Amino acid sequence: MRSLLLLAFVLMQFVAIAADVPAALENALKTKFPSATDVEWYDEYDGSFSAFFFDGEDSKIAKFDASGSWLETRIYLDQEQIPQTIMKAIQKSKYADFTISTAIKIELPAISQYEINAETKEKAYLLMFDEKGILLSATEEPKDVLDDEDETSPDEDE
Repeated sequence: MRSLLLLAFVLMQFVAIAADVPAALENALKTKFPSATDVEWYDEYDGSFSAFFFDGEDSKIAKFDASGSWLETRIYLDQEQIPQTIMKAIQKSKYADFTISTAIKIELPAISQYEINAETKEKAYLLMFDEKGILLSATEEPKDVLDDEDETSPDEDE
């Protein structure tokens, strides 16, 4: 299930096409992530390239420019992998009663950030935190229409 969710997220997140990549990109990935397995490359519309891969048990997406310079890495986190500073910040905020549906650590050249998708039955938010647990932004997002499809009407049981 987790693999399917990650694959769906990758396809929606990057809306890119599979790519043959220059050797410089392959070498850059091997240098930065020597234990990367099951690598799939995608050509982004902005001219960069993204590699979806596994690094041990972690699912990651690393983005490189066309010359092979690393731009960012997204690491998909299970809830127990979310740092305590982030969890405490959520618990002290107006989002304390929300359920965390996904969590991603975004490593950038100078900093790291955390992208948390939090939701209730009525609302969904994309929360961005810095490493210290400071909320950088909170963006309300459309609630999945699939949530409504889980409920069955009495007529469907007949």
